[in-house]
Amino acid sequence: MDRSVVTPWAPVTLTLAAVNMATLTRLRSSLAGNCVLSRALGNALLSRATPVAGVIVPHKALSLTPVAHKRIYGPPDPGMPVHTSHWKNERILDIFMAPLIPATVIFPNPVFDMALSTLLCLHINWGLEGVVTDYVHGEMLPKIAHPAVLVMSIAAFACLCMFNYTDVGVGQAIRSLYSL
Repeated sequence: MDRSVVTPWAPVTLTLAAVNMATLTRLRSSLAGNCVLSRALGNALLSRATPVAGVIVPHKALSLTPVAHKRIYGPPDPGMPVHTSHWKNERILDIFMAPLIPATVIFPNPVFDMALSTLLCLHINWGLEGVVTDYVHGEMLPKIAHPAVLVMSIAAFACLCMFNYTDVGVGQAIRSLYSL
C-alpha cells in the first residue's frame, strides 16, 4: 500500500515509508496548524519511518551576506588611528601575564607581587571596559558605568598594593591556598 503526502511548501510527493526523521520534523512543523492531521500523520510516519538514501527534502532558499572588505578582528593596519592599537596592547599584556603568574607562585617576592597586581588589574579593567562598551546602552547608563569601572579598578589595585605591602603578598597567598 503506497500512501503519499504532498508537502505544503513545495509540490514534492514523499512516500511515507521513505521519510527520515529530519523530514518528519519538517513535515510535522509545517502542518502544525492542523493538529489532528499532524498527530495522525506524525504517528504514521514514526511507525513506518525508515531512512532511505536519496529522499528529496526541499530546503529554504539560501541567502548570502556580502563580503566584508574591512578588518573585523586582529591587529590594526599601520595607517589606522592610535586607539585601534588596544588589541595589540592586550595581547602583549597577556604574553607577559602567562609566565608571570606561575613565577609569582613559585618564587614569591615583592617585585613579582606588584607586577602581577598591576597587570591583573589592567587586564580586568580592559575586560570590564569591553563589556560595558558592548552591552551597556542608552544615554545615561554608559556615562555612569565607564567611570564606575575605572573607580572599581583603581580600588582593586589599591587593595592589592596594600595587601602586598602589609601582608604576605599575592604569590605567598596563592601558595598558602594550595597548602591547605
